[in-house]
Parts: sequence; structure tokens; C-alpha cells
Amino acid sequence: MDELQRQNQENILLKEEVEGLKLKHKEQKLLLTQLTSTMGELVKKIKLGQRSCTCSTPQEEHHTVHVLSEKAAEIEPPDSAPSTSSTLENVQTSPISNTAVSPEANSKPDKLVQTSQVSVTPAGVPSTLTTPEQVKTSRTPLTTGVPQVMHSQDSLQTTDTTSEDETVTEQGVSSGYVAVYPRDCQDLMSSKPMFSGQYTIFPVNASKPFRVYCQVEEGAAWTVIQRRDGGMVDFYRDWSDYKAGFGRLTDEFWIGNEHLHQLTRQATYKLKIDMWDWAGEYYYAESNFVYVSGESEYYTLYAPDNYYAYSGFGGSGLRVHRGSFMTFDHQDPSMISDNCAQKFHCGWWFTTCVRNANLNGRYYSGGYENISTKSRNIDDIYWHSVEQSLKKVVMRLYRTQDMPKRVKGYR
Repeated sequence: MDELQRQNQENILLKEEVEGLKLKHKEQKLLLTQLTSTMGELVKKIKLGQRSCTCSTPQEEHHTVHVLSEKAAEIEPPDSAPSTSSTLENVQTSPISNTAVSPEANSKPDKLVQTSQVSVTPAGVPSTLTTPEQVKTSRTPLTTGVPQVMHSQDSLQTTDTTSEDETVTEQGVSSGYVAVYPRDCQDLMSSKPMFSGQYTIFPVNASKPFRVYCQVEEGAAWTVIQRRDGGMVDFYRDWSDYKAGFGRLTDEFWIGNEHLHQLTRQATYKLKIDMWDWAGEYYYAESNFVYVSGESEYYTLYAPDNYYAYSGFGGSGLRVHRGSFMTFDHQDPSMISDNCAQKFHCGWWFTTCVRNANLNGRYYSGGYENISTKSRNIDDIYWHSVEQSLKKVVMRLYRTQDMPKRVKGYR
């Protein structure tokens, strides 16, 4: 009898709990309806604001922002987490020997390979956002779609399957306001956590958007421009490959000199280089600004002349290389020296064939051409003061000012 009474009491409590949950569900549903209505009104205001905006500068035209209410900024799907829908191409790997990884031993990868889906969804940003592939040069409100990558015979082609009716009203969230066109990874940061991964950006001076890898570290989003790790991608490439970019954003890659130019001319950026040797030692070097000119100037590298503008381990390694970019098939005709890219087996910046840094050199497993004698070759991945060829390198940019730095010879 006591057991029956206890069960009845438990049933009553469960029934009361269910009724409470039903009531709470109705309240949440009502709140969701109200928030949806509010967001709809905000979207209309954003569209109207974009149509009526008169901008005096390309930056204002490119980055019209609209302040959102705190309620709208707090909207976030429950249990948000990074999306893992990105599909990566299969990479055939081969055992790494103690000698250089030659391009003959590995199939030459196509130009910069990018996945067709957004690989990471930052918390607080709708997961249905698409990339601005169809944005017109007039910079009217975005009508965009997710580009599908079609890659054959060393070329990158993108097609867009989204209709003209689809409109993106939010592309990147930054500190409580919406940047309609994300210039770089920092524009994609929001007040909610952002995850490292692939994203689409649209620099001010670019004719179309492109994909990049964003590295999130201590609350800051860096735009990665180069990565070496494993030696499976051949970096001894011609001018057109270095111009367009090559490799895989999730593996080894070069972002492309044209993209580097578009990024660095729109604002002031600092460059950080992360390096690891084969003993596991970590080194870094940082330049407080960097700029890459256009193709007509051979993608010349501009960096500080002042030694104290650099930090880290041998931070001033780039000072010697403040010159034009060179590949084995293309160089500035004003340079009277030999082709440095052929000499050092790379694509890199040079003023003379003096090597103080070469992060695109030949990959040597174990750090040496001959491990037993610990002998090196002049074409390896080099940073001065590091005693062996590097195992891993990451080059990344971070915007420090919204306006380009004005120095002699910089623009």
C-alpha cells in the first residue's frame, strides 16, 4: 500500500513537471516569434540603408555597416558548434625519405584548392550564410551563392548554383556591427567564439571574393597566407602559379601573390611567421607592417627598414628581401643578378641573390640534405640563425589599422 501511494505521488509530480515544461515551451515559442519579427524588420532596414547609402570613399562603399540591437546580436542557435560539412580532396601521400621530396615523387597539386562548403560556422552567425561569388563590381546589395570548385589540369574554376533571388544581408560580424563585405578574417569575428577554418573574404580592391584559412588564437583571427608542413606540395612553381595560389587551404599552400596584394593594400597589416625545426623547437618572427605591390611592380615586398620594427627570433630576416618577387621563369628585368629563384629552388622576394630567409624552398625531411653528416643545401627552407631546414612554417597577417600605411616607396 505504501509503495502504491509513493508511485501515485511520483506520477503527480511528473505530471506537474510536464505541464511546467509545456508552459515554458509556449513562452519560448512566443519569444521566438517576436524575435523573428524583429529580425525581419532589421533586415528590411539594412536593405533600405544599403540602397540609400551615399559613400564618399571605396572603403565606405565596400563596408557599409549597420548597428544591430542587443537582442538581435544575442540570437544564437542552441548548442552551436563548428560545422564539419566541408569536403576535402583525398591526398595521396608517399613515405618521406631522408632526402628532399621531389615533385617527380609526388603528383603536382593543382592551384589553390578550396572546399565548396563553409567549413566552420562561428557561433552567433546563421549557418545558412553563403559566399559572395556573384557580387557585382558596382557593390550593390549582395546576391550570392556557394561556389563549387571544379579543378582539372592545374586550374581552379568556380561555378555558382545559387539563384539571383538569394540575398545575403549578413556576411561577417565584428564587435556588435555587421560588415557587409568581410575584408579579412578579422571582419568575420563576432562577440561569440570563432573557430579556425576556411572562410570567404572580399577585400576592398578585389574583383571577386576568395577563400582563405583563418587561424583563431587568443581571441584574434589571423589570415593565413602560407603553410609548409610535410613536403607533399611542390613549391618550385612558375609565375602564374604563384600569382593565383596553389595547394590546399587545410594543408600546405600559398595564398597567391594577387590575393596578397589585394589584402595588404586595403589596410595596414603586420606579418607573423611561426616556425618549427625537427627537434620540436618553436621560433617566431614578426614585422610590424608588410605590403605587397601589384603585378606591374613584380609583387614587390615592402617591409620596415628599421631593425627595431621587427621582433622575435631573427625577426629582421625579411629586411634583406625587400624586393621584387621572382620565380624560375619570371623576374624583374632591372635585376642584373642571376635568377635567384632557380638558385634557391623557390618562388620568393629578392633584391640580390643573398639569402637571409627562404620559406618556400625545397623540403628536406629530417632537416638536412644528408642527415648522417648534418649537411645542408642552399635550396632548403631557410631562416637565418636556425641550424637546420625547417619542418613547419606558417605565415599569417593581422590588420593593425584600417588605412594603408603611408611610407616612402610603400604605395
